[in-house]
Amino acid sequence: MEENFYELIEVAAKESNAGKLVLFLKVEIPKISKKYYNYAKLYFEKALEYNCDNFEIWKMYIEHTKNNSKDKAWLISIMLRSCKCCFFSVDLWKMLILEMEKNYYTKEDIQSIFNTFFFISLKLRKNPGSLSICGREV
Repeated sequence: MEENFYELIEVAAKESNAGKLVLFLKVEIPKISKKYYNYAKLYFEKALEYNCDNFEIWKMYIEHTKNNSKDKAWLISIMLRSCKCCFFSVDLWKMLILEMEKNYYTKEDIQSIFNTFFFISLKLRKNPGSLSICGREV
């Protein structure tokens, strides 16, 4: 199983197509996480190492963490990283802001996140090639 996982990560990164990797995670993570939450976490982290701009993997990781961890600080840190790597995803930004509101973050913290999103979206509109993720031009 582990060998297949590493092979899928490399293929997904090279081909810019993480479909098989996403499917693998959807099938295997529920099996793994029943007994070994941290092992499942490692799978997500490794998958994101080479596919950090993949919205689906981030969303699965966030949902997995919400459902299996009580550590809200860890959840917020994952969400912040997802927004940094997938800054083009309005859904991830929205999830982050809603989670921050739910966990009683200050209005200033939430406004800061919103301002960051707004700045990035303006920068992309003016100069679409000005940002990169995972070492690749956007």
